Amino acid sequence: MSNLGSRIRQLRKLKGLTLEDLGEKAGVCCKYVGEIERGMKTPTVTVLQKIASALDINAGTLLSSFSAEQRQLDGFASISRILHERDAETLEKINKILEIVFKEKP
Repeated sequence: MSNLGSRIRQLRKLKGLTLEDLGEKAGVCCKYVGEIERGMKTPTVTVLQKIASALDINAGTLLSSFSAEQRQLDGFASISRILHERDAETLEKINKILEIVFKEKP
């Protein structure tokens, strides 16, 4: 998988989109999006702009090297995977803990 493809896949999943959803939003065949994600195809600038727009980011974000933003996305993805495996009661507890930890100080 290419760096660009993995970034697209990661952002797509963080947004809760399927390949079909992203393809439809971008006006690009979902099979083509899948091939881009797997590093089998390299998108044109036009397609890259369409995909970026569908992900609500700019194309430069997809092309940039791993940065603070990428590390943040990696962190979100990791947290998302962990939370996805939890039941509703546990998620409520986690939410309460986060509210306490990140409560704004007066």
